[in-house]
Amino acid sequence: MRRGVIAVVLLVVLVAAAWVLWSPGERPESAVLAATPGAATTLVFEQHGRTGEYVGDIDVAAVHVSADGALLWNEGKQAATVSSGDYQERNPVSVSDGEGGILVFFEAEARTGKLAGDTQIMGQRLDSQGKMMWNGGERSTPVAYSDWGEKHPVAVSDGQGGAIVIFEQYARGGEYAGDIDLGAQRVSREGKLLWGKGGESSMTVSSGKYLERNAAAIPDGAGGAIVVFESEARSGENAGDVQIFAQRLNSEGKMMWNDGERSTGVAYSAWGEKNPVLVPDGEGGAFVIHEQYGPAGENAGDIDIAAQRISRDGRLLWNEGKRSVDVASSHSLERAPAAVSDGAGGIIVFFELEARTGKTAGDSEIFAQRLSADGRRLWKKGEESVAVAASKWGEKRPVAIADGRGGAIVAFEEHGPAGENAGDTDVGAQRLSSDGTMMWNQGEKSAIVASSAALERVPTMVSDGAGGVVVFFELENRTGENVGDSEIFGQRLAPDGTMLWNKGERSSPVATSRWGEKGPVAVR
Repeated sequence: MRRGVIAVVLLVVLVAAAWVLWSPGERPESAVLAATPGAATTLVFEQHGRTGEYVGDIDVAAVHVSADGALLWNEGKQAATVSSGDYQERNPVSVSDGEGGILVFFEAEARTGKLAGDTQIMGQRLDSQGKMMWNGGERSTPVAYSDWGEKHPVAVSDGQGGAIVIFEQYARGGEYAGDIDLGAQRVSREGKLLWGKGGESSMTVSSGKYLERNAAAIPDGAGGAIVVFESEARSGENAGDVQIFAQRLNSEGKMMWNDGERSTGVAYSAWGEKNPVLVPDGEGGAFVIHEQYGPAGENAGDIDIAAQRISRDGRLLWNEGKRSVDVASSHSLERAPAAVSDGAGGIIVFFELEARTGKTAGDSEIFAQRLSADGRRLWKKGEESVAVAASKWGEKRPVAIADGRGGAIVAFEEHGPAGENAGDTDVGAQRLSSDGTMMWNQGEKSAIVASSAALERVPTMVSDGAGGVVVFFELENRTGENVGDSEIFGQRLAPDGTMLWNKGERSSPVATSRWGEKGPVAVR
């Protein structure tokens, strides 16, 4: 009888999961927020050589962390190597392969020989046990390599176990010296390059007389990707002006908007638009959130946060496409946006706010605002943003994840003020409800994820599949024989903000060695 009940329960769960994954209008990545409770997280990071023959070397490694903080690969003794060689491997990005493993892409800069200083994009796949799958595990796969220098990869899933990788291309000399373009390549789960004729003929995302850089991307739900990026004029009366453009690539790498002849202008004005962030809109399009830098005159030095919505066919939907919607606009500096879906067709946007005048000048705090599907500000009648983390410490660099209930969880750095905490950096977090109410510590203060004499910084996080989050971060020792050494630690927070690992008394070491571990990227 018990087995029959279990079978029925399993059937119900499978049907519900299938509905989440395949019901019309749902985007594929929404399943991430309903990840299986107890599932592990894979963390990718850089390893910096600190002593002996490896000083100056940088490799890429990964660990697999269980729901209770245990390391699952190599008997928990060491990280799995993603790439290690005569190159400086850095800036890793990663996506799930859909089978418990990951695809990892990174810069690889030659350190010696005639190609010294040249940078390419390489990749590798790790299975669910941490085994390298491509090229017999003996070497990484070149993804983008040419006479130009390829840097700063961004990766999204192609929905078939592979990935689409977008990257910057830097001209190294000749008539194009100083130019920056954007290229893209699709890589199958087996490590095969699917677009063009391989790495030397990657598909173009944007190529012109402008500096195209700082890309962000999301899957388009049909095997392709939507890409947004900065475009800076290099000459003429607008030299130095930066705007936001976008393009959609289909599963074959074809540019879909404007007949592939040009990108779509998303944010362009007398202000300088920078640092775009993308969130799927659930209908095949995207929300584009970005910073706006004030031009000369009364707004000189000001920074605001704005947003625009773009349809799956490249149409701008807010303000008749004439201008972006203001998310946060004041005399303070609003910057470093992070955004998530609100589950109701809109978005929640977090950002830093630094006071420019008065007794709190220079202090940075975290604020938030919620926008509806049609671009209306919803919190505090749209007249002001909601304070998320405001204290004597300086709160910076928010990262956010939807909580699955219309709200969001945000993590951030906390920088110590003058006095005994000067120079210290901790990691904090807070949860906001769908109406903008702070839910942890009765809304009076943030949850402290990590606080010690060391420097805790650069948080990244994923859903724990049970309404909470797992937060990972760098920890740099400030004293003792290991001063300057950086390691990766983590902590899991329950839906109510309770810290679950080590009874909440301390964070768990995730990657520690004689090398310096930095730049964690979490994949679920």
